[in-house]
Amino acid sequence: MTPDGRLATHRNNKLFAFDEVRDALRAHTQYDRGLTEVPIDKIVGSVGRYHDFDRAFLPRQTKTRERWQNIDLASYAEVSLPPVELYQVGEVYFVKDGTHRVSVARQRGLEFIDAYVIEVLAPVPIASADALEALLQNVLPLACSLLCSFLSTL
Repeated sequence: MTPDGRLATHRNNKLFAFDEVRDALRAHTQYDRGLTEVPIDKIVGSVGRYHDFDRAFLPRQTKTRERWQNIDLASYAEVSLPPVELYQVGEVYFVKDGTHRVSVARQRGLEFIDAYVIEVLAPVPIASADALEALLQNVLPLACSLLCSFLSTL
């Protein structure tokens, strides 16, 4: 148990912030992959809406409820919605546009979603949200610490 009473195995339930990940990885080279089908379970973050949804893409705030319900109704009525726009880093994706559409698709049990994808080249392999989380929490801080130590000896 943690001091606040949660189980120690509780995972962080927040979406990853794309800009923070890109900056931490120093990943800036990108290219357009065009329209493709993307596995919804590989979408782990967002460019701007990472505070509004949790890791399961459920709305965190009531202010997003009406928009979510409108997208849900449109999908039930089989209204054609435009593809979402995603950034790909390694094997995980971040929503640039279409967070509500991803949320509704995920809650309806869809496995794939049509997306325009921009791939951002990562300097290390990233296979999953867990791998990304471990990298951001453990590997990068250690590497920065070692580099700082080395530079201080020069």
